[in-house]
Amino acid sequence: MNLKALSNDNLESRLKKLVKTERKITHLVLQCIAEIDQRKLYLQKAYPSLFEFLVHSYGYSPSAAMRRIDGARLLQQIPDAAKQIENGSVNLSQVGLLQRAEREIKRQTKKAIPLATKRELLEKIENQSQTQTEQLIAKTLNIDIVPKSKIIQHRDESVTVTVTLTKEQMNLLEQAQAMLSHAVPEKNWASLITYLAKKELSRRMQKTDTATRHYNESSFSTTTKGDSATAITGTPAGVAAVTQSTTELSPTVPMKRSQPRRPIPQQIKKQLLHPDAKCVYRDPQTGKVCGSRHFLQLDHIKSVSRGGGNDFANLQVLCGQHNRYKYILENRL
Repeated sequence: MNLKALSNDNLESRLKKLVKTERKITHLVLQCIAEIDQRKLYLQKAYPSLFEFLVHSYGYSPSAAMRRIDGARLLQQIPDAAKQIENGSVNLSQVGLLQRAEREIKRQTKKAIPLATKRELLEKIENQSQTQTEQLIAKTLNIDIVPKSKIIQHRDESVTVTVTLTKEQMNLLEQAQAMLSHAVPEKNWASLITYLAKKELSRRMQKTDTATRHYNESSFSTTTKGDSATAITGTPAGVAAVTQSTTELSPTVPMKRSQPRRPIPQQIKKQLLHPDAKCVYRDPQTGKVCGSRHFLQLDHIKSVSRGGGNDFANLQVLCGQHNRYKYILENRL
């Protein structure tokens, strides 16, 4: 359609119809996202979170994806909110402010906002501006307005991160800066944060190395027929090859039906959970690999309950979400 040929009245009338259609489609999109969230379909598609799924599979910007997730999860709690979103009296930015406030309250008190209070707030913020909505939410819930962190990517691949710290958090950083003034002479927060991050990573790696060294220096003795003992040293090559020896039991002693679950050797943990480790869950249909680096865990490819062992070949790295998802799938079979 040639919009330039429309009169002013017709152009405005067309825009009103499109906006109404857009709002209706938006609330339908939220309902679809809510159902996908409930079914955890993003895990099947090898995404570690609903957020990653919407950003990478549907092309939403991070902020747009987060607003829609907040809206979808609000509809799961309060389905009637769909009417407010459809008629435009409440928008997704306002919903995001409400959901973000609830997350902050949960973080502080471990309790959710009562549904009656959320419904009351949804009525209060109808047709209000962003600033008015922030003030109403803060007053009703008796919380401070929490500014949103911002991340800006630059052309040279540098990043600007804007965060708001509490007084206590700022005091801790200032104390650390004073104590580390010789190690970090540059008086800027980027240098201090980088130094602290490197120290923590080094500490964790050193802890893993120490545990591995202790494991390698120890030996395991297995009593065999004739009361002789065989020592097996936990070298990197030997860890994966160690097999359980058969022990002759007295006929009068009944054999135990189950053995205590053995811990995974530290050497194998180190080999698999290295700094570049990623979740290896793969979508069986598309072949897409999750690749998440967050909340990584070791998973038995063949579960222990089905006879799987701690050998290297039977272990893989999964993010926490896909580890739980795999467990659910296995127990459905």
